[in-house]
Amino acid sequence: MNKNVELVTDALSIVAESPVWDQHNKLLYYVDIQGKRLRKLDWNNAKISDLVIPQQIGCIALDANGDIVGGLEDGVYRIDKNGSLKIINKPFNMEGIRFNDGKAGPDGMFYLGTMSREGKASLYRMDYEGGMHKLLGEIGNSNGLDWDTQRNLFYFNDTPTMKTDVFDFNMQNGNISNRRTAYKYQNMGSPDGMAIDIEGKLWTALWGGGRIVRVDPQTGSILETVIIPVENVASCVFAGEDLRDLIITTSSHFTDLGRQPLAGSVFKIRTDVPGKQMYRLFQRRNY
Repeated sequence: MNKNVELVTDALSIVAESPVWDQHNKLLYYVDIQGKRLRKLDWNNAKISDLVIPQQIGCIALDANGDIVGGLEDGVYRIDKNGSLKIINKPFNMEGIRFNDGKAGPDGMFYLGTMSREGKASLYRMDYEGGMHKLLGEIGNSNGLDWDTQRNLFYFNDTPTMKTDVFDFNMQNGNISNRRTAYKYQNMGSPDGMAIDIEGKLWTALWGGGRIVRVDPQTGSILETVIIPVENVASCVFAGEDLRDLIITTSSHFTDLGRQPLAGSVFKIRTDVPGKQMYRLFQRRNY
């Protein structure tokens, strides 16, 4: 089944990632990593405004007050509305070249991972005080974090492994354990960003595959495939009043724009099953 793919905006990004839906203010935030931009799209009129960031920015999350927190090249920062940065993590030995994907967890903590071409990146949890706790090591590229709180599960994509892994998630302390494979992607692209719907099914963006797939992690089967008119599909998030608009971000990086003129655009599809409202970070004392 292929759903109708609609263009949200053709304001191109080099790598549009980490889409975040602000349900309260009807705003869509996302980043352009290589473009060093934080982008905000007004859902009512599709108007985009940009903040230029002095570092590459891999991911963002909203806190309880609607303020923006981002994982950048060398740490986690609060990003003010004028683009100024304030580092909020405590000192730690960051493994990897920069932060990549990350999200607020159901416990209000920031879960975010780094990337490394040598497979030496890590996944971290930043606590209420800004302390950084390493959850996983030996990662190539952290992507696609999300939670199934009904089953106490945490899903994670280490993109070079070509699979989605699932862990048991401890809501009390934020620890993950019992790693196993939920789905192995074969000949369809590399798993990048991901979102989960209310049925616990995963919507995975496939970099290099030009598609989004809906995966049943319990049975290990693909339920739906949606073809996107861009090869490098980066991430997705549920948005809209009923959380049935799946927003899909893409990349123009290493792309022939003559052949793929919409590469780097943002698209959406209507899903039959809604997603979940995104979690928010607890307000941190060191703000």
